[in-house]
Amino acid sequence: MSRIFLLAAALAVSGLPATAHAEKLSGYAVQTSGDYTTRGGNEIYGKVAVGGNITANADRFGTHLTAADNGSPGVVVLGDINYANSQLLHGDVVYGGSNLSPLYHPIATPNGATYQATPLVFDAMSTAAATVSALFGGMNTTGSYSDLWGVGTLTATAPGLNIFQLDAGQFDSLHQLNLVGAPGAVAVINIFGSVSDHLTFNIGNFTPDSVLFNFVDATRVQSNGIAWQGAILAPNALVSLEGGSVLGSVVSKHFDAAGATVRGDSFAYIPTTTAVPEPASWAMLILGFGAIGLLARRRRYRGRPAVN
Repeated sequence: MSRIFLLAAALAVSGLPATAHAEKLSGYAVQTSGDYTTRGGNEIYGKVAVGGNITANADRFGTHLTAADNGSPGVVVLGDINYANSQLLHGDVVYGGSNLSPLYHPIATPNGATYQATPLVFDAMSTAAATVSALFGGMNTTGSYSDLWGVGTLTATAPGLNIFQLDAGQFDSLHQLNLVGAPGAVAVINIFGSVSDHLTFNIGNFTPDSVLFNFVDATRVQSNGIAWQGAILAPNALVSLEGGSVLGSVVSKHFDAAGATVRGDSFAYIPTTTAVPEPASWAMLILGFGAIGLLARRRRYRGRPAVN
C-alpha cells in the first residue's frame, strides 16, 4: 500500500471533529497544480500558487492583501510567467521558469518585486488536495436532498459536519440550490462528474468558510456567471469561471477565468493532518510520509503481517 493510502486510511479512522475548526483548505485564494490562464478582467483578493505556467491579462492580484504581506510571495509560479497590464498590490511575484511578459507592460508590483527563484515543490500540495477530496468523497451522506422544479434543497441534519452527494446531472438540472441548517452547521457537497451550469445559491445560516463544493472526480467545472457561496475543491479538473465570483478559495488542477472575482475565504474544517500545506509546512508533510513508510517497514521487520 502506498504512503498516501496509508495516510488516508489513518485519517478515515481518526475522523473529523463535528464542529471545531481544524485547518484551512488552502492559504491561497487560487491554488492550481497546473496552468493558470486568464482572458482579462479578473480580481483575486488573496495570494495565488501555480504549479504550471501563468498567463494573465489585465488582472488584479492580492487586492485585499496588506502591507504586512510585503516582502513575501503573493504570486508563486513553478513555471513561466506571462503578464500584460496586470498588478499584484502587495508582496512579490516569484517564478521558477522564464519571464515572458511584454517588455513595456509587465506585471506591476508597487509594493514588491518580480524575481526568479528556485521553484517550490508543489507535489505535496497537490497530493494533499487530492487526499482531502477523496476523504470527503468517501464519507457517508448525512444530510438530505430534495428537488422541486429545478430548485434543490440540501438540509443539514447534524449540528456540525453534514455530507451531501449530488451527481453532475442533478447539479446541472438546477437553477437554484438552497442550504438549510442551524447556525454553526458545516456543509461538504460532494459532486460526482463534470459540470457546466448557471445557478444561484442561498446558503441561509451557513457561512462561506463552512461550505465546500467538492468535485471528487470531475475533469472540468464550467461555471457560467455563478456566484459560488463557498470554496471549490476540484483536484482533477480544469475550473473555468466565465464571470461570476467565488467567495471561498479555488483548488484545482488547472484554472481559467474571464471577468471573475475570487475572494478566497478558505473552507476551515479540514482535518488537521490532511490540510493542504502552506509552503512552510511542506517539509513537515514530506517527513510525515516518510515516517509512515518507516513505520510500515519496522512492522514487517518485527514479523508482523505486512500492509498490502
